[in-house]
Amino acid sequence: TEEEVIKEMNLGIASFDTINPILSNNKHVQEISRIIYEPLFEVDTEYKLQKCLAKDWAKTSATTYLIKIQKDIKWSDGNEFKVEDVLFTIDILKQIPSIYGNNVQYIVNASKIDNDTLQITIDHEIPFFEYNLTFPMMSSEYYKDIDFTNSDRTNIPIGTGRFKITSYDEKVISLEKNTEYWNTEKNSVLEKININIYQTMGEVY
Repeated sequence: TEEEVIKEMNLGIASFDTINPILSNNKHVQEISRIIYEPLFEVDTEYKLQKCLAKDWAKTSATTYLIKIQKDIKWSDGNEFKVEDVLFTIDILKQIPSIYGNNVQYIVNASKIDNDTLQITIDHEIPFFEYNLTFPMMSSEYYKDIDFTNSDRTNIPIGTGRFKITSYDEKVISLEKNTEYWNTEKNSVLEKININIYQTMGEVY
């Protein structure tokens, strides 16, 4: 028998607010956003910290961390992922209401050391603080000229993940495989995902 390979998937989502992962309060959006946006670090099923956009890190004092980012990673619009994007995301999270607000509340300074390295300083020693650096990264280049909190339906958000958003309106969000995706170990046989937006879970069912 031939094995059927499913290349397109349809999903439903209710009580949708925004596809922006650091603004959304919808847990289903958070799950979907994992394949579009990526953090510096991920926590695996055994609650161990795994590097994602971060290449390496070191705790250089009780309250200081150095983080090196991966090279040659591109956003889905073709721009390079940079240290500035990490600094931008931390800064935004300190300014807006977000489910990731607690992750950055003790950061007193985040600064660029060189093109691949940033330094984070926290206001007191926190055991396993690195586990807080699991929030999705946002592109500083993409958001520099548009209203971060009101850009959803007029601009298609970008990420560094396995899938990218190709179209987006009140009824459906269409995703396609990101051919520029850097992590070949996580490559997907799926090529397209359609996320249909409904008012209630009853409509989804």
